[in-house]
Amino acid sequence: MDEVFVSGIFFYFIYLILSLYARRKERMMLIEKISELKDVKLGNIQLGGAGKYAWLHVGCCACGIGLGLLIAFFIELSVRSSGMNVRTDACYFSCICLFGGLGLVISFIAANKLESKKDE
Repeated sequence: MDEVFVSGIFFYFIYLILSLYARRKERMMLIEKISELKDVKLGNIQLGGAGKYAWLHVGCCACGIGLGLLIAFFIELSVRSSGMNVRTDACYFSCICLFGGLGLVISFIAANKLESKKDE
């Protein structure tokens, strides 16, 4: 058993050393590509195109999640009042995901409308 453990540690360290060299080559290639770009503003990066409407997206997603929780609660109440003995955990998860995604879609549409009004 000790031989397997020692050989596993040995090959693990060999793997780490080889991966360090591979990552170094990748980093050097990325640095070369970035240095070729002249007009890059590194301080003004926008993730996902949200930019100035990021809080609109967060707010609409939070409202959607809240609405999903409320609807799941009412579904659970109606199921329990009917006397059925069913677990409603999946209902909560699916309502949160569905209405949270719907909130993000609504915020995307609203941001596009605001951006088109700004361009005109």
